[in-house]
Amino acid sequence: TTVNTPNESLLAASVSGSTSVSCGGSTTLTVSGSGGATPYTGTGDFSRSAGGPYTFTISDARGCSATTSAVTVSTLPDQTAPSITSCASAQSVTALSSTVPNFTTGVTATDNCTATGSLVITQSPAAGTSVSVGVTNVTITVADAAGNTSTCATTYTVTAPCNVTATLNGSTAVTCYGGSNGSATISLSGDGSAATG
Repeated sequence: TTVNTPNESLLAASVSGSTSVSCGGSTTLTVSGSGGATPYTGTGDFSRSAGGPYTFTISDARGCSATTSAVTVSTLPDQTAPSITSCASAQSVTALSSTVPNFTTGVTATDNCTATGSLVITQSPAAGTSVSVGVTNVTITVADAAGNTSTCATTYTVTAPCNVTATLNGSTAVTCYGGSNGSATISLSGDGSAATG
């Protein structure tokens, strides 16, 4: 008995393409066939996100099939810092002393991987820090889940009131002539502000 066999070689399936994606992204895997009898079904380009393992099965004109080796798509490390689209505006106050306000609520930022609501925004000096008359530089830092950071800067200015009154509240004389153990307590007030020192 004579058995006729096809002249084609054994059907084989292969997959190619990048197996790494950025966070939330996808890649295109190309499935190809060789051998067997053309045309093939199941070949072409397929979009896949991070995960797997992925396998693809093709078939040829004779109904024979072949499966690719397994492919796993991994996520690349996030190395992109957040983008600060709007820093907090500078603030000022008229007083003899004050505390640094919370500037973090005035910052707008986005990130390629971390959701906006999950970004961590901090400031230095921290809100509530006591400051005296002058300009205080405030650095704001935005961090994503991968630890990448971006910064911006703003200022908090404390201006002394125009009308300041000094009041001596009490004093202690030095014990001996030429000594330095005396003290005095003075209160400053004006325009609704007050300080003691």
